[in-house]
Amino acid sequence: MRLGNLSRRDIERAEPARPDTAVVMSGGSVNGIFLQLGFLLALRASGLWPDVGWVYGTSAGALSGWAAALDAVDEHEQFLMGMQPADVFAAHDLWRTPFVGLHRYTLPETVSARLGDPVELARRLRVGPRELTVVTTDIGLSAGSAESDDPFERAFSSRHEEPETFVTALFASAAISTFVLPLRIGESVYADGGWVRNFPLAYAYREPAVQRIIGCRYRASAAGFAGRGLHTLHHRISRLARIKVARGVATELREAIERQERGEPMHLMDTIARLSHIAVYRNSDLEVQLADERDRSLEALHQVRETMHEAIVASSRGSKRTELLTALDEAIASADFPFARSRVVPRLVVDVATPEGVRLDITRRGTAWSDEEKLALVAHGRRLTEEALGAWPHLERADRASTAA
Repeated sequence: MRLGNLSRRDIERAEPARPDTAVVMSGGSVNGIFLQLGFLLALRASGLWPDVGWVYGTSAGALSGWAAALDAVDEHEQFLMGMQPADVFAAHDLWRTPFVGLHRYTLPETVSARLGDPVELARRLRVGPRELTVVTTDIGLSAGSAESDDPFERAFSSRHEEPETFVTALFASAAISTFVLPLRIGESVYADGGWVRNFPLAYAYREPAVQRIIGCRYRASAAGFAGRGLHTLHHRISRLARIKVARGVATELREAIERQERGEPMHLMDTIARLSHIAVYRNSDLEVQLADERDRSLEALHQVRETMHEAIVASSRGSKRTELLTALDEAIASADFPFARSRVVPRLVVDVATPEGVRLDITRRGTAWSDEEKLALVAHGRRLTEEALGAWPHLERADRASTAA
């Protein structure tokens, strides 16, 4: 079934009866999106799924979020199982790469051909059962000049944006900068949201109605390009050793291969790819670290208040006690803590990474993604999620029983 053909009845049937749960999914490129499919399958089998009212995603998480928000995980699974590298990023001719990037962004065309008009899907998201928010990086000329706490970061909501704007933002969030050029929206240009907020946990906290948060965070390594194609290219160029230019190119390729064998970056693009992995990895860690620190600060503040309250009650009576308790409440309420108006929200973050021996790559070679590798990633993501849900104390007993079933 094409997502674009989902009826209003299909959408209304999935309306959460008591939405209080947010789902947050990070970027993770092609491996991440298959791991996230396993995460969504496990989450859908749990008792939490009917309570999900908000979905937040960056890059791969934005694409996964589309299916989660429309409650169309089965259709999403069919789409991913049929997807191949050229359906996402098709390699440009080498002479064009300095001008238009390494690849052409074919994902919008693939979605249109297999799932339906993306704008129509965005219209259904706007009135659908769950709000989807996607994060992008603003790299236009106006970036950094706006009166904003996060001038380089822009989030787009399926409920508040025009469908044409939202669908472009979703694709921009997943436009990996080492492969394709960014996308224009209005007066600015937007790229992969992983640069600024790869794991948009903070947005879930900003929604006052959210009482539980379930996240899926992809843990990538800092490895860059695999470099397998260099050996073939070096072999071919070496045949032309009598030509001076060919000898020079062959020497450079040999040195690049040796650097790769020593674990060093092969070339400039490899260095940039490794640095991008580190930057994304680090900002994902900081997102969780800040949430943990906020929770600990709130719990410590609550404990201080309770301790002071008990001390006042034990050492005073009558009007004096009332006066001191009032003063304590006023002092805490007026204190300018950066977290003062935050709240502790039960949170489960499932960390997923590619299992041993399984990795889907986006390369310039005509490789295919096998069903076996895809299914291995999905199964791994599902198993990790089921284990995490089963051990989470904030998942009610009935939910755990549903997950196990």
